Amino acid sequence: MLVMSVALLFCSCSNGDHEEMEKSIQTTTFELIKNQQLFSIGNLVPNLVEVKGDVATIGFHKSARLFSITLTDDLSYQSVEYLKKAMRDKTPLEISILNSNSKEIGKISESPDCHINFVSGNITPLSSRGADGWAIDISQFDDLMAEARRTINWDYIGDGCYARAHAVRRMCERMGIACDKVFIYGSFSITSPKFDCDVYWRYHVAAAVYVQYGDQVLQMMIDPALCPYSYDVTYEEWKNTLGGYVEAEYTAYSGIYYMNKNGGQTMYDDLYLDTDTTLDMYKNAKGC
Repeated sequence: MLVMSVALLFCSCSNGDHEEMEKSIQTTTFELIKNQQLFSIGNLVPNLVEVKGDVATIGFHKSARLFSITLTDDLSYQSVEYLKKAMRDKTPLEISILNSNSKEIGKISESPDCHINFVSGNITPLSSRGADGWAIDISQFDDLMAEARRTINWDYIGDGCYARAHAVRRMCERMGIACDKVFIYGSFSITSPKFDCDVYWRYHVAAAVYVQYGDQVLQMMIDPALCPYSYDVTYEEWKNTLGGYVEAEYTAYSGIYYMNKNGGQTMYDDLYLDTDTTLDMYKNAKGC
């Protein structure tokens, strides 16, 4: 059961306590790394801005990674205040980093998307569909896995799990297969067995289907980014591969594109616009 209320949030200026601080922001474009070609990671809403010493740690809705800004001059300090304002207003910003494997933010600018839809409410995890006659047979699962591996770039594990999971959801719809998504939150340090690199995630999501194995129905995860050399990955195997510690986890309706840790805010991409943009953005990326 999903209980929710829809809120449409527009770009706007804050008032009151933040007015003086915002007067100090003199631009809406911050070129923090100059004279280098940067890699866009799309339009994102900040949800974490923490400053310790001369480094600001930045997190965004959707993104599993944390990013950073080295505070060296007035422009870098102003960029942090700009991010804080966007976090309060839930305003998307266009973010660029040095390359797909970098954590350093190189440019921040206004996003052409002037509003974003969040759904506020409480998420109640779904029970297993497998017990309700939604299971597929092994040959259907094999076909789904083959299509997923053929059409999605799983070689980049640094970010984009939300788009890969949603792309699998679209495949399942086309193939007439019921699927859910498993969202898991905590602190996960992953070493890629394929590329021998490390990445830190705040959360992860993957699509799950229910497969009939003899007299058992198993929840199987479709996530070759995390498990590149394993074909049949159960939920428990998938969770154990993540390591780290778990703060929360949900098995949820597959139409949810992203949701935060307490399930209080969700995002949807029913037309797969952000999904396709993200997949295209990372289509040639590899490693962490």
